[in-house]
Amino acid sequence: MIPGDGPLGLAAGSLRPGAIALLGLLAACGVVLAWDRVPGWARRAGGSTAVLLAAALLVRALLSLAVDGGLYDVFDAYRIVGSTLRAGRDVFVEPALGLANYPPLVYWWWAAASAVPADHPHLYAALIRAPFWIADAGIALLILRAAPRRIARRAAWLYALSPVAAAVPTLHGQFEPWVLLPLVAAVVVLPERPGAAGLLAGLAIAIKPWPVFFLVPLLATLPRRSWRPLLLGVAVVPLAAFAVYTPLHPGNLTTGLHRIVTYQAHRQGFGTSLLFADGVDALPINLLNLAAGGLAIGAGVLAARQGRVRSEALALSMLVLLTLSPTVSDQYLVWPLPFLLLAGRLRVAALLGVAAVPAIAAVDLWTSQDGASTPRPLFLLVTMATGAAAIYLALRPGACHEPLTAAARPERVAVAA
Repeated sequence: MIPGDGPLGLAAGSLRPGAIALLGLLAACGVVLAWDRVPGWARRAGGSTAVLLAAALLVRALLSLAVDGGLYDVFDAYRIVGSTLRAGRDVFVEPALGLANYPPLVYWWWAAASAVPADHPHLYAALIRAPFWIADAGIALLILRAAPRRIARRAAWLYALSPVAAAVPTLHGQFEPWVLLPLVAAVVVLPERPGAAGLLAGLAIAIKPWPVFFLVPLLATLPRRSWRPLLLGVAVVPLAAFAVYTPLHPGNLTTGLHRIVTYQAHRQGFGTSLLFADGVDALPINLLNLAAGGLAIGAGVLAARQGRVRSEALALSMLVLLTLSPTVSDQYLVWPLPFLLLAGRLRVAALLGVAAVPAIAAVDLWTSQDGASTPRPLFLLVTMATGAAAIYLALRPGACHEPLTAAARPERVAVAA
């Protein structure tokens, strides 16, 4: 039992219905934005960058009050690994090893946040999640700057008000925005500065290795002369993180690397995990993961060779992986959203948000809090939505343009559904 009482978070179950209502309202706003049914007064009010940022922050701050995040993530993984590192011990040995699935970069933040005493759980949960949802609001500003000019404001607002994007760092408490923000920035600057893009992508990989899946599709969108600076940049940050960590704890580096490379996420119910019975051997799951990863990479490369916009190729690759992998969880649903919006796929992004709200609400507001089981049809709905989105993108190519910097992006572009 988590100690402490307070007016927020775990002691405030009465806020959960309000969180559901807010998620539903955000999903409805996404549909209005995607189909360009924004009233004139709202369009004028939404023209301010400050208003956009304030709205994104407010939505995420409100959701963060409903619960303290996923109990396993915040109070087991983050707390135990962070406290272990703060005490000067190696995280790649027990008891932290079973929870240490990533490179050490994010663990330093967990260690800093673990300075909050254990008898103040709500303060700790609020503190450790705040940088995640603040970074997530920053992604909306990046989309505003980088998306095609004609749809930039609507795309940015759609992300700012996305129920999926807002729920991941608040209700779940996952640090996905720390990975997505540099990865999206890498895609934006890639055409002009492949070396800087490599450093940004390397930063994303040093926080969570998932972007490695999408390096090949990214390379397929570039001339070969840009491969070298991109790949060199990608290698720098992860190597630097381990170069700092290894002299302090050199004894179990091999064990830690093996844990990171072979990480097996729990099968929450998304993707193809429902095809497997509980307690199934890891081998068939790993084989299906390899097949899903190969198909996702292949779909992204094929889209790139067809001349698709770079962000659309990545979004397609991500959607294929989300549909076919048996080890994805709800936090991964946010991955395709900024790339869909950069590619002008506003309606696809909005409909994914609508389909995901029931499962996200069930998983993050009840299952992760009370240990209840999430109804399987909710998982199936999300999987069908990501699969349908992947098929739609595969069959209906969008406009062949790149989201560029504000100075270079085209004034008039065709906007795909």
